[in-house]
Amino acid sequence: MTNIKMTENFAPVRDAILNAVAEFKARQEQIAAQVQSETTKVRTAAIEGLDTVVKTHRANVDASAKATKAAVDGLNKLGELTQAHVNGLFAERVAGLEKLMAAGSIADAVALQLELIKSEQDRQVALAEQLGALAQAMAGDVMKPIQSQVQANVKALNTSRVA
Repeated sequence: MTNIKMTENFAPVRDAILNAVAEFKARQEQIAAQVQSETTKVRTAAIEGLDTVVKTHRANVDASAKATKAAVDGLNKLGELTQAHVNGLFAERVAGLEKLMAAGSIADAVALQLELIKSEQDRQVALAEQLGALAQAMAGDVMKPIQSQVQANVKALNTSRVA
């Protein structure tokens, strides 16, 4: 075996190759750092987005519960109003019937019946007005938490968009 002596003729080529490899390695490390940075940004944005979704969902459930409570409260008021009307109507009819039985003549009985019919008609008109007002108030009470939450959802959606 012969001993071959390396000459320094290839030193510039070797240095150029080593420099190219070092430059390539530095470039790869720079790209990896940028990718890591962007990945962190995306991960953070995703987590914040998920947090927003969870918070919004909870707020939606709360708004729905408030709206349901408002509806139940309105229905309770409706039940109380209807019950009071039925009780008053029953008492008025019994009293009217007692008056009718005590009428001294047919003319008095007819006049009394007309009076009772007019009174009952007035009660029905008053009930219809009360029911209309109650329905409007109930619709407003039910929609208030929902409208408020829809506005909050739109605001959250607009502020959580990733640029």
